[in-house]
Amino acid sequence: MKLSKYNYIILGLGNPGTAYAHTRHNAGRSAVQLFAEQNNFSVFGEERRLGALASEGVLGKNQLLLLLPETFMNKSGIALRA
Repeated sequence: MKLSKYNYIILGLGNPGTAYAHTRHNAGRSAVQLFAEQNNFSVFGEERRLGALASEGVLGKNQLLLLLPETFMNKSGIALRA
C-alpha cells in the first residue's frame, strides 16, 4: 500500500474486539466506520504493515484512507507511526 497516493488519512481511535464495540471508548472508531458506510468506501480489510484495518475511497477530489488501529487505545500511535 503506497500511502503517498492519499490526500488524507483518518484514524478512528478505539479498542478492537467486541467487548468495547458499543462503548464510549470506541466513539472515534464507530464514527469512522459510519463515515465509510455512508460514503461507499471499500470494506475494511487487514493491513498488517500498519497494524490496522483499512478502507479507502474518494470524497470529492480527495483520495482518503481510513484506518482502525488493531491495538488498544493507549497504543494507537503504533498504527499512526507506521
